[in-house]
Amino acid sequence: MNFVSKLLSGKKAFSKGVLLLVVSTAAILATSAHAQIANQVIWDKYEGANTFWGSANQYSSSHPNAALSQDITWGLIGSDEVRAASISSVLTGQYKGFLQVNIYTAFLNRQNGANSDWPMLGDLFLSTTGWDPYVPNHPSSNQLNHDTADNSSNGTRWNVAFDSPDIGYKDALYAHSTFSAVEKGAVHRDAAGNLMNYDFDTGGAGRLNQEISWDSGGVTVGDYVFQARHATTQEKSAYDLYSGLTDRDWSVYTYIFDPNMLGLKAGQEIGLRWQPTCANDILEGGFIYNPPEGDLPPTPEPSTYGLLGAALCLGFAGFSRWRKQRKAA
Repeated sequence: MNFVSKLLSGKKAFSKGVLLLVVSTAAILATSAHAQIANQVIWDKYEGANTFWGSANQYSSSHPNAALSQDITWGLIGSDEVRAASISSVLTGQYKGFLQVNIYTAFLNRQNGANSDWPMLGDLFLSTTGWDPYVPNHPSSNQLNHDTADNSSNGTRWNVAFDSPDIGYKDALYAHSTFSAVEKGAVHRDAAGNLMNYDFDTGGAGRLNQEISWDSGGVTVGDYVFQARHATTQEKSAYDLYSGLTDRDWSVYTYIFDPNMLGLKAGQEIGLRWQPTCANDILEGGFIYNPPEGDLPPTPEPSTYGLLGAALCLGFAGFSRWRKQRKAA
Protein backbone atom coordinates (compact mmCIF):
# COMPACT_ATOMS: atom_id res chain seq x y z
CA MET A 1 0.00 0.00 0.00
CA ASN A 2 1.56 3.33 -1.00
CA PHE A 3 1.71 6.39 1.19
CA VAL A 4 -1.37 8.02 -0.32
CA SER A 5 -3.45 4.87 0.22
CA LYS A 6 -2.28 4.62 3.82
CA LEU A 7 -3.03 8.28 4.42
CA LEU A 8 -6.46 7.92 2.88
CA SER A 9 -7.19 4.83 4.97
CA GLY A 10 -6.21 6.77 8.06
CA LYS A 11 -8.28 9.75 7.04
CA LYS A 12 -11.22 7.52 6.20
CA ALA A 13 -11.08 5.88 9.59
CA PHE A 14 -10.80 9.27 11.24
CA SER A 15 -13.66 10.64 9.15
CA LYS A 16 -15.85 7.66 9.95
CA GLY A 17 -15.08 8.16 13.60
CA VAL A 18 -16.06 11.81 13.41
CA LEU A 19 -19.25 10.88 11.56
CA LEU A 20 -20.20 8.32 14.19
CA LEU A 21 -19.37 10.80 16.91
CA VAL A 22 -21.71 13.35 15.34
CA VAL A 23 -24.48 10.75 14.95
CA SER A 24 -24.16 9.45 18.51
CA THR A 25 -24.02 12.95 19.96
CA ALA A 26 -27.10 13.88 17.93
CA ALA A 27 -28.88 10.82 19.31
CA ILE A 28 -28.12 11.87 22.87
CA LEU A 29 -29.16 15.44 22.16
CA ALA A 30 -32.35 14.18 20.53
CA THR A 31 -33.12 12.27 23.71
CA SER A 32 -32.57 15.47 25.68
CA ALA A 33 -34.73 17.43 23.25
CA HIS A 34 -37.59 15.09 24.10
CA ALA A 35 -37.66 16.90 27.43
CA GLN A 36 -39.65 19.69 25.80
CA ILE A 37 -43.14 18.83 27.02
CA ALA A 38 -45.83 18.64 24.37
CA ASN A 39 -48.83 20.89 24.84
CA GLN A 40 -51.78 18.86 26.15
CA VAL A 41 -55.31 19.92 25.25
CA ILE A 42 -58.63 19.16 26.91
CA TRP A 43 -61.32 19.75 24.32
CA ASP A 44 -64.87 20.73 25.17
CA LYS A 45 -66.47 18.28 22.81
CA TYR A 46 -68.58 15.18 22.89
CA GLU A 47 -66.46 12.04 22.75
CA GLY A 48 -68.73 9.51 24.41
CA ALA A 49 -70.67 8.87 27.58
CA ASN A 50 -67.83 9.65 29.98
CA THR A 51 -66.49 12.76 28.31
CA PHE A 52 -69.53 14.85 27.48
CA TRP A 53 -69.95 17.82 29.82
CA GLY A 54 -72.12 20.33 28.04
CA SER A 55 -75.65 21.28 28.94
CA ALA A 56 -77.37 19.71 25.96
CA ASN A 57 -76.32 16.69 23.97
CA GLN A 58 -79.58 15.89 22.22
CA TYR A 59 -82.24 17.69 20.25
CA SER A 60 -85.27 18.97 22.10
CA SER A 61 -87.68 21.88 21.87
CA SER A 62 -85.51 23.69 24.43
CA HIS A 63 -82.28 22.88 22.61
CA PRO A 64 -83.09 22.92 18.88
CA ASN A 65 -79.45 23.25 17.82
CA ALA A 66 -78.09 20.42 19.92
CA ALA A 67 -76.57 17.36 18.32
CA LEU A 68 -74.96 14.19 19.62
CA SER A 69 -71.67 15.21 18.05
CA GLN A 70 -71.47 18.47 19.96
CA ASP A 71 -70.88 19.74 23.48
CA ILE A 72 -72.47 23.15 23.45
CA THR A 73 -74.03 25.76 25.71
CA TRP A 74 -77.64 24.89 26.32
CA GLY A 75 -77.99 23.97 22.67
CA LEU A 76 -76.81 27.37 21.45
CA ILE A 77 -73.76 27.17 19.20
CA GLY A 78 -73.32 30.95 19.22
CA SER A 79 -73.43 31.29 22.98
CA ASP A 80 -70.67 31.88 25.52
CA GLU A 81 -68.81 28.68 24.86
CA VAL A 82 -65.77 27.30 26.66
CA ARG A 83 -63.75 25.69 23.89
CA ALA A 84 -60.64 24.09 25.36
CA ALA A 85 -57.89 24.14 27.94
CA SER A 86 -54.22 23.71 27.10
CA ILE A 87 -51.66 22.60 29.66
CA SER A 88 -47.91 23.00 29.30
CA SER A 89 -44.71 23.63 31.23
CA VAL A 90 -43.11 27.05 31.19
CA LEU A 91 -39.65 26.45 29.72
CA THR A 92 -38.00 29.85 30.06
CA GLY A 93 -38.14 33.06 32.04
CA GLN A 94 -39.18 33.91 35.57
CA TYR A 95 -41.64 31.02 35.89
CA LYS A 96 -39.50 28.31 34.31
CA GLY A 97 -40.68 24.90 35.49
CA PHE A 98 -44.15 26.15 36.44
CA LEU A 99 -47.34 24.72 34.95
CA GLN A 100 -49.45 26.92 32.72
CA VAL A 101 -53.15 26.35 32.06
CA ASN A 102 -54.75 28.37 29.26
CA ILE A 103 -58.54 28.52 29.02
CA TYR A 104 -59.80 29.41 25.52
CA THR A 105 -63.35 30.69 25.52
CA ALA A 106 -65.77 33.03 23.82
CA PHE A 107 -67.03 33.85 27.30
CA LEU A 108 -65.96 37.38 28.21
CA ASN A 109 -65.91 38.02 31.93
CA ARG A 110 -68.71 40.29 33.13
CA GLN A 111 -69.70 41.01 29.58
CA ASN A 112 -72.09 43.81 30.44
CA GLY A 113 -69.27 45.89 31.85
CA ALA A 114 -67.12 46.18 34.92
CA ASN A 115 -70.12 47.09 37.11
CA SER A 116 -72.05 43.95 36.27
CA ASP A 117 -72.01 41.29 39.00
CA TRP A 118 -72.79 38.29 36.82
CA PRO A 119 -71.68 36.23 35.06
CA MET A 120 -68.07 36.18 36.19
CA LEU A 121 -65.09 33.86 35.92
CA GLY A 122 -65.54 30.57 37.66
CA ASP A 123 -62.62 29.16 39.61
CA LEU A 124 -60.13 26.68 38.21
CA PHE A 125 -60.39 23.30 39.95
CA LEU A 126 -57.87 20.47 39.91
CA SER A 127 -57.96 16.96 41.25
CA THR A 128 -54.55 15.50 42.07
CA THR A 129 -56.09 12.03 42.09
CA GLY A 130 -57.19 12.19 38.46
CA TRP A 131 -60.48 12.70 36.69
CA ASP A 132 -63.25 10.35 37.80
CA PRO A 133 -66.60 11.60 36.48
CA TYR A 134 -69.86 10.13 37.68
CA VAL A 135 -72.07 8.70 34.97
CA PRO A 136 -75.08 6.70 36.20
CA ASN A 137 -75.63 3.26 34.68
CA HIS A 138 -79.32 3.96 34.25
CA PRO A 139 -79.73 7.74 34.13
CA SER A 140 -83.09 9.28 34.78
CA SER A 141 -84.48 11.72 32.25
CA ASN A 142 -82.98 14.69 34.11
CA GLN A 143 -79.55 13.01 34.22
CA LEU A 144 -79.07 12.50 30.50
CA ASN A 145 -76.90 15.58 30.44
CA HIS A 146 -74.00 14.78 32.68
CA ASP A 147 -73.79 18.18 34.31
CA THR A 148 -77.01 17.25 36.10
CA ALA A 149 -75.80 13.78 37.09
CA ASP A 150 -72.26 14.64 38.14
CA ASN A 151 -72.33 17.41 40.72
CA SER A 152 -70.78 18.28 44.08
CA SER A 153 -72.27 15.20 45.74
CA ASN A 154 -70.51 12.65 43.51
CA GLY A 155 -67.93 12.25 40.81
CA THR A 156 -64.49 13.82 40.89
CA ARG A 157 -63.23 15.20 44.17
CA TRP A 158 -61.82 18.62 43.30
CA ASN A 159 -59.23 19.02 46.03
CA VAL A 160 -57.48 22.11 44.65
CA ALA A 161 -59.14 25.45 43.88
CA PHE A 162 -57.59 28.50 42.20
CA ASP A 163 -59.68 31.45 43.28
CA SER A 164 -60.10 33.48 40.08
CA PRO A 165 -59.79 37.27 40.35
CA ASP A 166 -62.70 39.61 39.88
CA ILE A 167 -61.89 41.47 36.68
CA GLY A 168 -64.32 42.88 34.15
CA TYR A 169 -64.08 42.63 30.40
CA LYS A 170 -64.30 46.41 30.17
CA ASP A 171 -61.73 47.04 32.89
CA ALA A 172 -59.07 49.31 31.42
CA LEU A 173 -56.15 46.86 31.52
CA TYR A 174 -58.06 44.06 29.86
CA ALA A 175 -60.08 46.12 27.41
CA HIS A 176 -57.00 47.76 25.94
CA SER A 177 -54.29 45.14 26.28
CA THR A 178 -53.87 42.49 28.96
CA PHE A 179 -54.38 41.87 32.64
CA SER A 180 -51.73 40.22 34.81
CA ALA A 181 -51.47 39.86 38.57
CA VAL A 182 -50.08 37.59 41.26
CA GLU A 183 -53.04 36.22 43.17
CA LYS A 184 -51.87 36.07 46.78
CA GLY A 185 -53.16 33.27 49.00
CA ALA A 186 -55.54 32.23 46.25
CA VAL A 187 -54.71 28.52 45.95
CA HIS A 188 -56.63 26.28 48.33
CA ARG A 189 -56.40 22.56 48.98
CA ASP A 190 -58.57 20.29 51.08
CA ALA A 191 -57.16 18.46 54.06
CA ALA A 192 -58.29 15.36 55.93
CA GLY A 193 -61.56 16.17 57.64
CA ASN A 194 -61.54 19.68 56.24
CA LEU A 195 -63.03 19.42 52.77
CA MET A 196 -63.62 22.45 50.62
CA ASN A 197 -67.06 23.95 50.26
CA TYR A 198 -68.35 25.28 46.96
CA ASP A 199 -70.52 28.22 46.01
CA PHE A 200 -73.31 26.97 43.75
CA ASP A 201 -75.36 30.15 43.33
CA THR A 202 -73.37 33.17 42.20
CA GLY A 203 -76.26 35.54 41.68
CA GLY A 204 -77.46 33.72 38.61
CA ALA A 205 -78.66 30.25 37.78
CA GLY A 206 -76.19 28.39 39.94
CA ARG A 207 -76.66 25.43 37.64
CA LEU A 208 -77.77 22.38 39.50
CA ASN A 209 -75.40 22.08 42.44
CA GLN A 210 -72.29 22.40 40.29
CA GLU A 211 -68.93 23.36 41.78
CA ILE A 212 -68.60 26.91 40.48
CA SER A 213 -66.53 28.87 42.98
CA TRP A 214 -64.50 28.00 46.05
CA ASP A 215 -66.38 29.09 49.14
CA SER A 216 -64.44 27.93 52.20
CA GLY A 217 -62.65 24.99 53.77
CA GLY A 218 -59.37 23.33 53.05
CA VAL A 219 -56.05 25.06 53.60
CA THR A 220 -54.44 27.93 51.74
CA VAL A 221 -51.29 26.58 50.09
CA GLY A 222 -49.92 29.44 48.01
CA ASP A 223 -50.09 32.00 45.24
CA TYR A 224 -50.41 31.84 41.48
CA VAL A 225 -50.15 34.18 38.51
CA PHE A 226 -53.32 35.05 36.60
CA GLN A 227 -53.32 36.60 33.14
CA ALA A 228 -56.14 37.63 30.80
CA ARG A 229 -55.87 38.70 27.18
CA HIS A 230 -57.65 38.65 23.87
CA ALA A 231 -57.19 35.51 21.78
CA THR A 232 -55.37 35.85 18.50
CA THR A 233 -56.99 35.02 15.17
CA GLN A 234 -54.79 31.92 14.98
CA GLU A 235 -55.90 30.75 18.43
CA LYS A 236 -59.57 31.21 17.63
CA SER A 237 -59.14 29.23 14.43
CA ALA A 238 -57.26 26.46 16.23
CA TYR A 239 -59.78 26.06 19.05
CA ASP A 240 -63.08 26.80 17.30
CA LEU A 241 -64.77 23.40 17.38
CA TYR A 242 -68.01 24.23 15.60
CA SER A 243 -67.02 27.12 13.32
CA GLY A 244 -69.45 29.48 14.94
CA LEU A 245 -67.58 32.04 17.02
CA THR A 246 -64.41 33.11 15.22
CA ASP A 247 -65.94 36.47 14.26
CA ARG A 248 -66.31 37.36 17.96
CA ASP A 249 -63.81 38.40 20.57
CA TRP A 250 -62.37 35.55 22.64
CA SER A 251 -60.63 35.49 25.98
CA VAL A 252 -57.59 33.52 27.04
CA TYR A 253 -57.45 33.10 30.82
CA THR A 254 -54.11 31.80 32.08
CA TYR A 255 -53.24 30.25 35.44
CA ILE A 256 -49.50 29.81 36.16
CA PHE A 257 -48.39 27.97 39.29
CA ASP A 258 -45.55 26.02 40.85
CA PRO A 259 -46.32 22.28 40.63
CA ASN A 260 -44.17 21.69 43.73
CA MET A 261 -46.78 23.61 45.70
CA LEU A 262 -49.14 20.68 45.08
CA GLY A 263 -46.47 17.98 45.27
CA LEU A 264 -47.09 16.85 41.69
CA LYS A 265 -45.00 13.96 40.37
CA ALA A 266 -44.04 13.08 36.80
CA GLY A 267 -46.63 10.82 35.21
CA GLN A 268 -49.37 11.82 37.66
CA GLU A 269 -52.91 12.10 36.27
CA ILE A 270 -54.62 15.40 37.05
CA GLY A 271 -58.29 16.26 36.67
CA LEU A 272 -59.29 19.76 35.54
CA ARG A 273 -62.52 21.75 35.61
CA TRP A 274 -63.41 25.32 34.57
CA GLN A 275 -66.59 27.23 33.77
CA PRO A 276 -68.09 30.72 34.00
CA THR A 277 -70.17 31.30 37.13
CA CYS A 278 -73.39 30.65 35.22
CA ALA A 279 -71.99 27.17 34.45
CA ASN A 280 -73.74 27.26 31.09
CA ASP A 281 -70.85 25.26 29.75
CA ILE A 282 -68.48 23.12 31.80
CA LEU A 283 -65.02 22.04 30.74
CA GLU A 284 -63.80 18.86 32.41
CA GLY A 285 -61.12 16.36 31.61
CA GLY A 286 -57.75 14.97 32.61
CA PHE A 287 -54.11 15.41 31.67
CA ILE A 288 -50.79 13.82 32.61
CA TYR A 289 -48.25 15.92 34.48
CA ASN A 290 -44.97 15.47 32.63
CA PRO A 291 -42.42 18.13 33.50
CA PRO A 292 -39.53 18.44 31.03
CA GLU A 293 -37.24 16.30 33.17
CA GLY A 294 -40.02 13.78 33.64
CA ASP A 295 -39.99 12.96 29.93
CA LEU A 296 -36.38 11.79 30.02
CA PRO A 297 -35.02 8.37 30.88
CA PRO A 298 -32.39 8.62 33.68
CA THR A 299 -29.58 8.10 31.13
CA PRO A 300 -29.37 7.59 27.37
CA GLU A 301 -29.98 4.00 26.33
CA PRO A 302 -26.94 1.63 26.35
CA SER A 303 -27.07 1.35 22.57
CA THR A 304 -26.55 5.10 22.35
CA TYR A 305 -23.51 4.91 24.60
CA GLY A 306 -22.24 1.97 22.53
CA LEU A 307 -22.50 4.07 19.41
CA LEU A 308 -20.63 6.88 21.10
CA GLY A 309 -17.90 4.49 22.28
CA ALA A 310 -17.48 3.00 18.81
CA ALA A 311 -17.22 6.47 17.35
CA LEU A 312 -14.51 7.50 19.79
CA CYS A 313 -12.52 4.26 19.27
CA LEU A 314 -12.72 4.45 15.51
CA GLY A 315 -11.87 8.11 15.46
CA PHE A 316 -8.91 7.60 17.81
CA ALA A 317 -7.61 4.65 15.75
CA GLY A 318 -7.90 6.62 12.54
CA PHE A 319 -6.20 9.65 14.08
CA SER A 320 -3.34 7.49 15.50
CA ARG A 321 -2.77 5.81 12.14
CA TRP A 322 -2.76 9.16 10.41
CA ARG A 323 -0.12 10.53 12.85
CA LYS A 324 2.09 7.45 12.40
CA GLN A 325 1.81 7.79 8.64
CA ARG A 326 2.89 11.46 8.84
CA LYS A 327 5.91 10.58 11.04
CA ALA A 328 6.90 7.74 8.69
CA ALA A 329 6.72 10.12 5.78
